[in-house]
Amino acid sequence: MNITDRRLVDMVCLKDKPISAVLRAHGWSVQGQTSGAVRQALAEVLERMGC
Repeated sequence: MNITDRRLVDMVCLKDKPISAVLRAHGWSVQGQTSGAVRQALAEVLERMGC
């Protein structure tokens, strides 16, 4: 299942969930590369939002 930018921001920033919880909730493997990619995606989303 895809992780939308909105869902990623909501889970991490509003619900205080770790990246691993976001990955598990969407059926993704919690591995270093995957976690790193999602962390980078979150940083890019927050940058676009001006946070």
